[in-house]
Amino acid sequence: MQGFLGMAAFVATCAGIVWVRNLFWKAAKQKVLDRKDRARGQSAIKSQMAFVIPAIGASDVIRTVVAGLGYPTTKPAQAAAMVLIGATDCQAAFALANKFGQTWESRLSVVDGPDGAHGDYEVVRWTMSDGVASGWEEMQILQRRVGEIATGIGGTVKVTVPVTGH
Repeated sequence: MQGFLGMAAFVATCAGIVWVRNLFWKAAKQKVLDRKDRARGQSAIKSQMAFVIPAIGASDVIRTVVAGLGYPTTKPAQAAAMVLIGATDCQAAFALANKFGQTWESRLSVVDGPDGAHGDYEVVRWTMSDGVASGWEEMQILQRRVGEIATGIGGTVKVTVPVTGH
C-alpha cells in the first residue's frame, strides 16, 4: 500500500510541476516572447476601415473588390488559405480557413449613399493561440489590399484602431 501511495504522490508531483511549467511558459510567451505579435494581433482584430467611393454603386464596389482579390470559394483540405465565404450585392465575407474550420472571418459591407458608395471592412470573428490572434498577418494583408482596391477606384479610405486601457 505504501508503494502505491508513494507512486501516486510521485505522479501528482510530476503533474503539478508540468502544470506550473506550462503556466509559466504561457505567461512568458504572452508577456515577453510574443509581445509584439500580441500587440499586432490586437491591432489587426480591432482595426476598422471605412471608405467612400464617389460615383459608383455598392454592388460595383463589391464585385470590384472580390474580383481584385481573386480568392477561391472552396476551402482547401489541409493548410489554411484565404477564401471568399460568400458575397451579395452589398456584402462580402472572407476567411482564413480550411475544410476543418476557420482561423478568422472578416466582412466587407457597402451601401449606396447620396455621394457614392460607403463601405466598411472589419474582422468579425477570430481565434487566439496563447493570447495572440491567429493569422494576424493575413488580417493586415487583406485589410491593406481592400484599401488599395478602394483607393484605386477613386475612394477615400480611413483606418482606425480603437485604443484600449491595457
